[in-house]
Amino acid sequence: MPGTANTPELLFRIGGEADVRVLVQSIPRHGVLAGVSEIDRSLIATIVSELASNIVKYAGRGTLRVCRAERADALDIDIWAEDSGAGIADLELAVKDHFSTGGTLGLGLPGVKRMADSFWIRSDADQGTLVFARKTVRMQSSKDNRVTAPVLSSAPMRIESEQADGLHYSIASRPYQGNPYSGDMARVMAVDGGWLAIIIDASGHGRAASEVAQHALEVMGRNATSQVESIFLRVHDALKGSGGAAVGVMFLDDSSSMLRYAGVGNTRAMKTGSAGEWVGISRDGVLGNRLPNLHIQETAMAPGDLIVLWTDGVSDFEVRKLVTKNAFKAEEEIAKMIVSQLAKPYDDACCLTLRWR
Repeated sequence: MPGTANTPELLFRIGGEADVRVLVQSIPRHGVLAGVSEIDRSLIATIVSELASNIVKYAGRGTLRVCRAERADALDIDIWAEDSGAGIADLELAVKDHFSTGGTLGLGLPGVKRMADSFWIRSDADQGTLVFARKTVRMQSSKDNRVTAPVLSSAPMRIESEQADGLHYSIASRPYQGNPYSGDMARVMAVDGGWLAIIIDASGHGRAASEVAQHALEVMGRNATSQVESIFLRVHDALKGSGGAAVGVMFLDDSSSMLRYAGVGNTRAMKTGSAGEWVGISRDGVLGNRLPNLHIQETAMAPGDLIVLWTDGVSDFEVRKLVTKNAFKAEEEIAKMIVSQLAKPYDDACCLTLRWR
Protein backbone atom coordinates (compact mmCIF):
# COMPACT_ATOMS: atom_id res chain seq x y z
CA MET A 1 0.00 0.00 0.00
CA PRO A 2 1.19 3.58 -0.63
CA GLY A 3 2.84 5.66 2.04
CA THR A 4 5.26 5.00 4.90
CA ALA A 5 5.22 5.66 8.61
CA ASN A 6 6.85 9.04 7.97
CA THR A 7 4.46 10.08 5.19
CA PRO A 8 1.37 12.10 6.21
CA GLU A 9 -1.69 10.32 4.90
CA LEU A 10 -5.42 9.99 5.32
CA LEU A 11 -7.17 6.62 5.35
CA PHE A 12 -10.96 6.72 5.26
CA ARG A 13 -13.48 3.89 5.18
CA ILE A 14 -16.52 4.56 2.96
CA GLY A 15 -19.83 2.93 3.81
CA GLY A 16 -22.45 5.39 2.57
CA GLU A 17 -23.21 8.91 1.37
CA ALA A 18 -22.78 10.34 4.87
CA ASP A 19 -19.16 9.16 4.87
CA VAL A 20 -18.61 10.86 1.49
CA ARG A 21 -19.88 14.17 2.88
CA VAL A 22 -17.61 13.96 5.93
CA LEU A 23 -14.59 13.09 3.78
CA VAL A 24 -15.17 15.90 1.28
CA GLN A 25 -15.55 18.43 4.09
CA SER A 26 -12.44 17.28 5.95
CA ILE A 27 -9.93 16.68 3.14
CA PRO A 28 -9.18 20.38 2.34
CA ARG A 29 -8.16 20.98 5.98
CA HIS A 30 -6.18 17.75 6.47
CA GLY A 31 -2.43 17.89 6.99
CA VAL A 32 -1.89 15.75 3.92
CA LEU A 33 -2.57 18.91 1.86
CA ALA A 34 -0.36 21.25 3.92
CA GLY A 35 1.27 23.86 1.67
CA VAL A 36 -1.13 23.17 -1.24
CA SER A 37 -2.84 26.17 -2.87
CA GLU A 38 -6.58 26.69 -2.55
CA ILE A 39 -7.08 25.95 -6.24
CA ASP A 40 -5.31 22.59 -6.03
CA ARG A 41 -7.08 21.76 -2.75
CA SER A 42 -10.39 22.25 -4.57
CA LEU A 43 -9.33 20.01 -7.46
CA ILE A 44 -8.09 17.28 -5.11
CA ALA A 45 -11.28 17.46 -3.04
CA THR A 46 -13.28 17.02 -6.26
CA ILE A 47 -11.24 13.94 -7.25
CA VAL A 48 -11.80 12.49 -3.77
CA SER A 49 -15.53 13.22 -3.97
CA GLU A 50 -15.93 11.51 -7.35
CA LEU A 51 -13.97 8.39 -6.35
CA ALA A 52 -15.71 8.06 -2.97
CA SER A 53 -19.13 8.51 -4.60
CA ASN A 54 -18.29 5.77 -7.12
CA ILE A 55 -17.50 3.38 -4.28
CA VAL A 56 -20.94 4.00 -2.76
CA LYS A 57 -22.77 3.73 -6.11
CA TYR A 58 -21.15 0.55 -7.38
CA ALA A 59 -19.80 -1.37 -4.39
CA GLY A 60 -21.56 0.01 -1.31
CA ARG A 61 -18.38 0.22 0.74
CA GLY A 62 -14.63 0.46 0.39
CA THR A 63 -11.59 2.51 1.41
CA LEU A 64 -10.02 5.71 0.17
CA ARG A 65 -6.41 6.65 0.95
CA VAL A 66 -4.73 10.01 0.29
CA CYS A 67 -0.98 10.40 0.80
CA ARG A 68 1.75 12.85 -0.13
CA ALA A 69 5.29 12.46 -1.44
CA GLU A 70 7.49 15.57 -1.43
CA ARG A 71 10.12 16.18 -4.07
CA ALA A 72 12.64 19.01 -4.49
CA ASP A 73 10.34 21.27 -6.51
CA ALA A 74 6.89 19.70 -6.28
CA LEU A 75 4.50 17.57 -4.29
CA ASP A 76 2.64 14.44 -5.40
CA ILE A 77 -0.79 13.85 -3.87
CA ASP A 78 -1.75 10.23 -4.49
CA ILE A 79 -5.36 9.05 -4.12
CA TRP A 80 -6.24 5.34 -3.99
CA ALA A 81 -9.86 4.17 -4.04
CA GLU A 82 -10.46 0.46 -3.45
CA ASP A 83 -13.58 -1.67 -3.16
CA SER A 84 -14.58 -5.34 -3.24
CA GLY A 85 -17.54 -4.94 -5.57
CA ALA A 86 -18.47 -6.70 -8.81
CA GLY A 87 -15.65 -5.07 -10.80
CA ILE A 88 -15.72 -3.24 -14.14
CA ALA A 89 -16.25 -5.38 -17.23
CA ASP A 90 -14.82 -2.92 -19.78
CA LEU A 91 -12.22 -0.49 -18.41
CA GLU A 92 -11.87 1.36 -21.72
CA LEU A 93 -15.57 2.20 -21.80
CA ALA A 94 -15.61 3.08 -18.11
CA VAL A 95 -13.38 6.12 -18.64
CA LYS A 96 -15.42 7.50 -21.55
CA ASP A 97 -17.92 10.29 -20.96
CA HIS A 98 -21.56 9.18 -20.64
CA PHE A 99 -20.83 5.46 -20.19
CA SER A 100 -22.46 3.86 -17.15
CA THR A 101 -23.60 0.43 -16.01
CA GLY A 102 -25.18 1.62 -12.79
CA GLY A 103 -27.95 3.92 -14.02
CA THR A 104 -25.78 6.97 -13.30
CA LEU A 105 -24.26 9.66 -15.50
CA GLY A 106 -21.01 7.80 -16.14
CA LEU A 107 -18.88 10.94 -15.73
CA GLY A 108 -17.10 10.32 -12.42
CA LEU A 109 -14.07 8.40 -13.72
CA PRO A 110 -13.66 10.48 -16.92
CA GLY A 111 -13.74 13.62 -14.77
CA VAL A 112 -11.09 12.22 -12.44
CA LYS A 113 -8.92 11.23 -15.40
CA ARG A 114 -9.12 14.77 -16.81
CA MET A 115 -8.12 16.36 -13.49
CA ALA A 116 -5.34 13.95 -12.54
CA ASP A 117 -1.76 14.05 -13.83
CA SER A 118 -1.49 10.25 -13.56
CA PHE A 119 -4.40 7.82 -13.57
CA TRP A 120 -5.00 4.07 -13.86
CA ILE A 121 -7.57 1.41 -12.92
CA ARG A 122 -7.29 -2.26 -12.06
CA SER A 123 -10.50 -4.26 -11.84
CA ASP A 124 -11.29 -7.96 -11.56
CA ALA A 125 -14.69 -9.60 -11.86
CA ASP A 126 -16.25 -10.28 -8.43
CA GLN A 127 -13.06 -9.14 -6.71
CA GLY A 128 -13.34 -5.39 -6.86
CA THR A 129 -11.71 -2.30 -8.31
CA LEU A 130 -8.64 -0.22 -7.46
CA VAL A 131 -8.37 3.31 -8.88
CA PHE A 132 -5.23 5.43 -8.63
CA ALA A 133 -5.06 9.18 -9.32
CA ARG A 134 -2.08 11.47 -8.77
CA LYS A 135 -2.15 15.27 -8.69
CA THR A 136 1.27 16.93 -8.88
CA VAL A 137 1.38 20.45 -7.46
CA ARG A 138 3.92 23.06 -6.51
CA MET A 139 3.93 24.00 -2.86
CA GLN A 140 3.25 27.47 -1.49
CA SER A 141 6.23 29.20 0.09
CA SER A 142 6.11 29.40 3.88
CA LYS A 143 8.16 32.63 3.74
CA ASP A 144 5.53 34.58 1.90
CA ASN A 145 1.92 34.16 0.86
CA ARG A 146 2.51 33.98 -2.84
CA VAL A 147 0.81 31.09 -4.59
CA THR A 148 3.41 29.15 -6.54
CA ALA A 149 0.88 26.85 -8.14
CA PRO A 150 -0.43 27.90 -11.55
CA VAL A 151 -3.28 30.34 -11.10
CA LEU A 152 -6.39 29.87 -13.21
CA SER A 153 -8.46 32.89 -14.02
CA SER A 154 -11.83 32.98 -12.36
CA ALA A 155 -14.48 31.89 -14.85
CA PRO A 156 -17.25 34.49 -15.19
CA MET A 157 -20.83 33.46 -14.45
CA ARG A 158 -23.51 34.54 -16.93
CA ILE A 159 -27.06 35.23 -15.78
CA GLU A 160 -30.18 35.52 -17.97
CA SER A 161 -33.54 36.23 -16.33
CA GLU A 162 -36.97 36.93 -17.77
CA GLN A 163 -40.64 37.21 -16.83
CA ALA A 164 -43.25 36.46 -19.48
CA ASP A 165 -46.98 35.79 -19.05
CA GLY A 166 -46.49 34.97 -15.38
CA LEU A 167 -43.59 32.58 -16.05
CA HIS A 168 -40.38 33.57 -14.26
CA TYR A 169 -37.09 31.94 -15.15
CA SER A 170 -33.35 32.42 -14.77
CA ILE A 171 -30.36 30.73 -16.42
CA ALA A 172 -26.92 30.69 -14.79
CA SER A 173 -23.91 29.27 -16.61
CA ARG A 174 -20.14 29.26 -16.22
CA PRO A 175 -17.26 27.73 -18.21
CA TYR A 176 -14.67 25.75 -16.32
CA GLN A 177 -11.86 27.78 -14.79
CA GLY A 178 -9.43 29.32 -17.24
CA ASN A 179 -11.62 28.90 -20.34
CA PRO A 180 -13.83 31.56 -21.95
CA TYR A 181 -16.10 29.08 -23.76
CA SER A 182 -18.82 26.90 -22.25
CA GLY A 183 -20.50 23.84 -23.74
CA ASP A 184 -23.31 23.96 -21.13
CA MET A 185 -26.30 26.07 -22.18
CA ALA A 186 -30.05 26.42 -21.56
CA ARG A 187 -33.03 28.15 -23.13
CA VAL A 188 -36.75 28.73 -22.52
CA MET A 189 -39.13 29.34 -25.43
CA ALA A 190 -42.90 29.59 -25.96
CA VAL A 191 -44.47 26.95 -28.21
CA ASP A 192 -47.85 25.18 -28.76
CA GLY A 193 -49.67 26.90 -25.90
CA GLY A 194 -46.91 26.17 -23.42
CA TRP A 195 -43.19 26.45 -22.78
CA LEU A 196 -40.09 24.48 -23.69
CA ALA A 197 -37.28 24.39 -21.11
CA ILE A 198 -34.05 23.00 -22.56
CA ILE A 199 -30.62 22.29 -21.09
CA ILE A 200 -27.55 21.07 -23.02
CA ASP A 201 -24.13 19.73 -22.05
CA ALA A 202 -21.94 19.28 -25.13
CA SER A 203 -19.23 16.65 -24.85
CA GLY A 204 -15.79 18.03 -24.09
CA HIS A 205 -14.89 21.62 -23.38
CA GLY A 206 -13.81 24.85 -25.01
CA ARG A 207 -14.85 26.43 -28.29
CA ALA A 208 -15.73 23.13 -30.02
CA ALA A 209 -18.17 22.16 -27.26
CA SER A 210 -19.66 25.65 -27.25
CA GLU A 211 -20.30 25.46 -31.00
CA VAL A 212 -21.98 22.06 -30.67
CA ALA A 213 -24.27 23.34 -27.89
CA GLN A 214 -25.15 26.46 -29.85
CA HIS A 215 -25.93 24.39 -32.95
CA ALA A 216 -28.20 22.10 -30.91
CA LEU A 217 -30.11 25.12 -29.57
CA GLU A 218 -30.54 26.52 -33.08
CA VAL A 219 -31.92 23.18 -34.30
CA MET A 220 -34.36 23.10 -31.39
CA GLY A 221 -35.45 26.66 -32.10
CA ARG A 222 -36.22 25.84 -35.73
CA ASN A 223 -38.10 22.67 -34.75
CA ALA A 224 -39.73 23.78 -31.50
CA THR A 225 -42.76 21.66 -30.63
CA SER A 226 -44.56 20.23 -27.63
CA GLN A 227 -43.64 16.75 -28.89
CA VAL A 228 -40.52 16.08 -26.86
CA GLU A 229 -39.64 12.89 -28.78
CA SER A 230 -39.49 14.78 -32.08
CA ILE A 231 -37.00 17.29 -30.67
CA PHE A 232 -34.61 14.55 -29.61
CA LEU A 233 -34.72 12.91 -33.04
CA ARG A 234 -33.99 16.22 -34.80
CA VAL A 235 -31.06 17.08 -32.56
CA HIS A 236 -29.64 13.57 -32.72
CA ASP A 237 -29.55 13.75 -36.54
CA ALA A 238 -28.10 17.27 -36.51
CA LEU A 239 -25.22 16.36 -34.17
CA LYS A 240 -24.03 13.23 -35.98
CA GLY A 241 -20.33 13.52 -36.72
CA SER A 242 -19.72 15.86 -33.79
CA GLY A 243 -18.72 15.08 -30.22
CA GLY A 244 -22.41 14.98 -29.37
CA ALA A 245 -24.25 16.32 -26.36
CA ALA A 246 -26.37 15.43 -23.37
CA VAL A 247 -29.79 17.09 -23.50
CA GLY A 248 -32.78 17.55 -21.22
CA VAL A 249 -36.09 18.75 -22.70
CA MET A 250 -39.20 19.71 -20.73
CA PHE A 251 -42.57 20.89 -22.06
CA LEU A 252 -44.82 22.78 -19.65
CA ASP A 253 -48.44 22.67 -20.84
CA ASP A 254 -50.48 25.76 -19.97
CA SER A 255 -53.88 24.16 -20.53
CA SER A 256 -53.37 20.95 -18.55
CA SER A 257 -50.81 22.23 -15.98
CA MET A 258 -48.69 19.15 -16.71
CA LEU A 259 -45.02 18.89 -17.56
CA ARG A 260 -43.38 16.27 -19.77
CA TYR A 261 -39.66 15.59 -19.50
CA ALA A 262 -37.03 13.39 -21.11
CA GLY A 263 -33.28 13.49 -20.72
CA VAL A 264 -30.33 11.81 -22.39
CA GLY A 265 -26.92 11.81 -20.73
CA ASN A 266 -25.75 13.99 -17.88
CA THR A 267 -28.80 16.20 -17.39
CA ARG A 268 -31.07 16.36 -14.37
CA ALA A 269 -34.43 17.92 -13.53
CA MET A 270 -36.59 18.38 -10.44
CA LYS A 271 -39.76 20.12 -9.28
CA THR A 272 -40.64 21.15 -5.75
CA GLY A 273 -43.75 22.83 -4.42
CA SER A 274 -46.98 22.34 -2.50
CA ALA A 275 -47.55 18.89 -4.00
CA GLY A 276 -44.13 17.61 -2.97
CA GLU A 277 -40.98 16.81 -4.94
CA TRP A 278 -40.59 15.22 -8.37
CA VAL A 279 -37.22 14.19 -9.86
CA GLY A 280 -36.67 13.54 -13.56
CA ILE A 281 -34.64 10.58 -14.79
CA SER A 282 -32.26 10.76 -17.76
CA ARG A 283 -31.21 7.79 -19.88
CA ASP A 284 -27.56 7.04 -20.62
CA GLY A 285 -26.57 8.14 -24.11
CA VAL A 286 -25.12 10.95 -26.22
CA LEU A 287 -27.19 12.73 -28.87
CA GLY A 288 -25.34 12.51 -32.16
CA ASN A 289 -23.71 9.23 -31.19
CA ARG A 290 -26.05 7.01 -29.20
CA LEU A 291 -29.78 7.71 -28.82
CA PRO A 292 -31.43 5.40 -26.24
CA ASN A 293 -35.11 4.62 -25.96
CA LEU A 294 -36.57 7.78 -24.47
CA HIS A 295 -38.27 7.70 -21.09
CA ILE A 296 -41.02 10.35 -21.16
CA GLN A 297 -42.07 11.36 -17.64
CA GLU A 298 -45.10 13.43 -16.64
CA THR A 299 -46.14 15.20 -13.47
CA ALA A 300 -48.75 17.81 -12.52
CA MET A 301 -47.80 21.40 -11.74
CA ALA A 302 -49.30 23.84 -9.24
CA PRO A 303 -48.96 27.65 -9.02
CA GLY A 304 -45.67 28.57 -7.37
CA ASP A 305 -43.88 25.31 -8.20
CA LEU A 306 -40.13 25.69 -8.67
CA ILE A 307 -38.59 23.70 -11.54
CA VAL A 308 -34.83 23.27 -11.89
CA LEU A 309 -32.75 21.70 -14.68
CA TRP A 310 -28.97 21.31 -14.45
CA THR A 311 -25.93 19.67 -16.02
CA ASP A 312 -23.38 17.46 -14.30
CA GLY A 313 -21.04 20.44 -13.98
CA VAL A 314 -23.15 21.19 -10.91
CA SER A 315 -22.69 18.76 -8.04
CA ASP A 316 -25.72 16.46 -8.22
CA PHE A 317 -24.90 15.30 -4.70
CA GLU A 318 -25.86 18.67 -3.18
CA VAL A 319 -28.13 20.47 -5.65
CA ARG A 320 -31.42 18.89 -4.56
CA LYS A 321 -30.71 19.74 -0.94
CA LEU A 322 -29.92 23.36 -1.82
CA VAL A 323 -33.02 23.75 -3.98
CA THR A 324 -35.36 22.26 -1.38
CA LYS A 325 -33.92 24.46 1.36
CA ASN A 326 -34.08 27.67 -0.70
CA ALA A 327 -37.17 27.11 -2.85
CA PHE A 328 -38.87 30.22 -1.42
CA LYS A 329 -36.17 32.53 -2.83
CA ALA A 330 -36.23 34.29 -6.20
CA GLU A 331 -35.33 32.21 -9.26
CA GLU A 332 -32.28 34.30 -10.10
CA GLU A 333 -30.91 34.05 -6.58
CA ILE A 334 -31.32 30.26 -6.57
CA ALA A 335 -29.63 29.93 -9.98
CA LYS A 336 -26.68 32.03 -8.79
CA MET A 337 -26.37 29.98 -5.60
CA ILE A 338 -26.35 26.69 -7.50
CA VAL A 339 -23.58 27.69 -9.90
CA SER A 340 -21.48 29.74 -7.49
CA GLN A 341 -21.62 27.19 -4.65
CA LEU A 342 -21.91 23.83 -6.37
CA ALA A 343 -20.18 24.14 -9.77
CA LYS A 344 -17.18 21.84 -10.21
CA PRO A 345 -13.92 23.69 -10.99
CA TYR A 346 -12.86 21.31 -13.79
CA ASP A 347 -16.12 21.33 -15.74
CA ASP A 348 -18.58 23.68 -17.43
CA ALA A 349 -21.78 24.23 -15.44
CA CYS A 350 -25.31 25.42 -16.15
CA CYS A 351 -28.68 25.46 -14.41
CA LEU A 352 -32.13 26.76 -15.26
CA THR A 353 -34.61 27.76 -12.54
CA LEU A 354 -38.25 28.34 -13.45
CA ARG A 355 -41.28 29.35 -11.39
CA TRP A 356 -44.61 28.09 -12.70
CA ARG A 357 -47.20 30.86 -12.77
